[in-house]
Amino acid sequence: MPKKKTEKVEKPYVVGDKVLVKLSGGRLVEGTVKAISDKTDGQRLQVSFDQRTALLHLWQVERIR
Repeated sequence: MPKKKTEKVEKPYVVGDKVLVKLSGGRLVEGTVKAISDKTDGQRLQVSFDQRTALLHLWQVERIR
């Protein structure tokens, strides 16, 4: 029996997208994607918000605006 290929569905993010992210304290902030990094544990987004920049996991992104 042949193995099934599992398709990994990734959200299409591009630099400049406006996103709503959930921070560790539960706070929701709107930010802008500045860079996309490929790490060993998956993609990470560098997001700028409130004069700060953070490297976030994809599961922290709530939605794209």
